[in-house]
Parts: sequence; structure tokens; C-alpha cells
Amino acid sequence: MRMMGMSDLPYWLSWFTFYSIQSTLISVLAWAFLCINVIKDGSGGYIFLYIWLFGESIMGQIVFY
Repeated sequence: MRMMGMSDLPYWLSWFTFYSIQSTLISVLAWAFLCINVIKDGSGGYIFLYIWLFGESIMGQIVFY
């Protein structure tokens, strides 16, 4: 990116956006299957938040490892 005169910020933001969208879609699918088949009583929002934050943290570990 620096050869073309750009900073590293657009490069890393594009990857962060891509993996955030991908993580969100996977989290929604996993959450939907869990809410339909497994979780009958309880708060589904906390489950979705847990799954989504797990996906985001994995992406952060991949970038900073």
C-alpha cells in the first residue's frame, strides 16, 4: 500500500470490515439455529452477543498474532 502512496489504515479497515460482516452473518446463522432448536426460554440477545464477540476476538487474534 505504501508503494502507491497510501497509508496502512485503509488496508486494515477493509479487512476489518470484511471479517466483521462475515462474522456477523455466521453469528446470525448460529444464533438462529440455536434459538429454533436449543434455546426455548432465555435471552437470545446475550447468546448472539457472545457468539459475535467471540468471532470478533478470533479476528483480532489472527491480525495481532
